[in-house]
Amino acid sequence: MFRKKHVLVFISGLDSIRDEIRLLQSIYVGLQEEPRELKGYRKEDFKILWIPIVDDWTLLHKAEFDNLKLEMPWYVVEYFYPLAGIRLIREDLSYKNKPILPVLNPLGRIVNHNAMHMIFVWGIDAFPFRPTDDESLTQKWNWFWAEMKKVYPRLQDLVSTNFSIIF
Repeated sequence: MFRKKHVLVFISGLDSIRDEIRLLQSIYVGLQEEPRELKGYRKEDFKILWIPIVDDWTLLHKAEFDNLKLEMPWYVVEYFYPLAGIRLIREDLSYKNKPILPVLNPLGRIVNHNAMHMIFVWGIDAFPFRPTDDESLTQKWNWFWAEMKKVYPRLQDLVSTNFSIIF
């Protein structure tokens, strides 16, 4: 299923991942939408895979896993024993018990060690989820806000005031 595909590998525990699941649901939907091709990449060539990391699979953990899995329309690793590759995940991918989202190309090489933050910020606009896509979007928006401040110099004060009212 993953042959010749780019894979967003969602690696996490079972606790407090609802926000990440909602975020990945939006990415999953975005990969189904038009346009089908963007920046020279076909969206259909991108798949999501969840690898849950649990040290000890108790009945409670399995029940929580089953509940979480119901919310995921993408591929899920169902393996209730210690992972043979856990050292690789912890060392090479720097998994430290917080959700990460490495992106692998069709050759299995890491394109992005953790696309989670850029996807939180940009959503599907970050496609195809390379660090350069994050940099490009940041530059575009920095330019926009710099121009907006020229047009309306008190913009920063207005934004700060509105955020203080909200929070």
